[in-house]
Amino acid sequence: MPARLEYHKVTSEDAEELIAMRRACGWGEDRIPRMIAGEDMIIYLFYLPSEDGISPGEPVGMGGYELVEVKHGGDLELCNRLTNTIMLGSLFIYQKFEGKGYGNVIMDILEGPIAVELGAQTITLDTLTEDCETGEESRPLAWYLRRGYTEFRPRRPFVHDRYRTIAFLSKKVPPLQVD
Repeated sequence: MPARLEYHKVTSEDAEELIAMRRACGWGEDRIPRMIAGEDMIIYLFYLPSEDGISPGEPVGMGGYELVEVKHGGDLELCNRLTNTIMLGSLFIYQKFEGKGYGNVIMDILEGPIAVELGAQTITLDTLTEDCETGEESRPLAWYLRRGYTEFRPRRPFVHDRYRTIAFLSKKVPPLQVD
């Protein structure tokens, strides 16, 4: 099990790290101003605990929520403040931390204290259904399904590549467990 992670909501001071993460994953750099503004999107940086206990440790990844859905034309089934539905977005983990359990730690935080703090009752997300190189079911889709997400609508062609499809998943926010 990986060490615990620390996190904070992004601010303008995080711009360089956000750019580095978006470049590492190859998409979404144009979304950084929205991430920093925090009006319709709330993003968190996740990092290892620091040695000195003051400054952040090594960055592991990022993730957060869309509070207003924009990717799919304002689809209220994906994101709607009236129904307390928020959309998971911008999840990224540096490659050197993949496969070591950090993704689960980040998701536990996003699905737990952060979702509860935002008043969410339902979390939605979209993800590609197949690996672009092998054509097999995508690792992220299988991972989300193992975490208890279910497909709640038919798959659709991916906007940027009509030969690929995206799945729409949802999950009820579990009650926060107090240790």
